[in-house]
Amino acid sequence: MELARVKRTGSGQDGARHTKKSSRVLCEGVAARYAIVKEMRLRYSIPQMCRVLGVSPSGYYRWLKRKPSKRAQEEGRLEVEIKAAHQRTRATFGPEKGSSMTLRSTG
Repeated sequence: MELARVKRTGSGQDGARHTKKSSRVLCEGVAARYAIVKEMRLRYSIPQMCRVLGVSPSGYYRWLKRKPSKRAQEEGRLEVEIKAAHQRTRATFGPEKGSSMTLRSTG
């Protein structure tokens, strides 16, 4: 009877949701789970978190030592360029003043 109610309402007697549906972290990729382990490593043991999140501790340690991908490196470079351009324009939005992209009236 309780199982039928859980299926119907989505929560158990104690108010907890269905574990497979409520834990979005488990639906994310392995890298996202490793990032959570890294973030919470000072509060919980790494082997315990890996077990809960369904990843291996050895995979986590390999992930820590891995250098960033070319795409991640490029994103970092672009972020620096975007911030510099934002400061150049005195933190305003839109094209830089004096740029070749000017709006013309089609009147």
